[in-house]
Amino acid sequence: MPTRRRTPAEISKIVTQYHDSGQSRQDFAKRHGIAPATLARWLQRRPSNSAGANFVRVIAPPPSPAWFVLALPDGRRLHIPAGCDPDALRSLLGVLSGC
Repeated sequence: MPTRRRTPAEISKIVTQYHDSGQSRQDFAKRHGIAPATLARWLQRRPSNSAGANFVRVIAPPPSPAWFVLALPDGRRLHIPAGCDPDALRSLLGVLSGC
C-alpha cells in the first residue's frame, strides 16, 4: 500500500497536534494512521512547535539550607538540621545560655 507524501504545512500541523495531544508517540501515530517511525522522524526535524513558540521565564526559589550553623563565642560551631524540632532547639539554646 503506497503512502502519500504530506506537505511541510501538513507535517507541521500534525507535529503541533501531537505536542498538544498529550498522547504517546505510538498511540498518536496509530490513531492518525502514521507509521511511528515517520512521526519520530518528523519530530526530530521539528522537535517543538517552533513557529511562534512562546517561552515563559521560570525562576526557581533558592534551595533551603539542610543545616544551620550556630557559632558559639568560644569558637565551637553547632550544626543544626533545618527540620529539627523547634521545642528541642529551644531547650538546647536554653541550656547553652546557662553555660
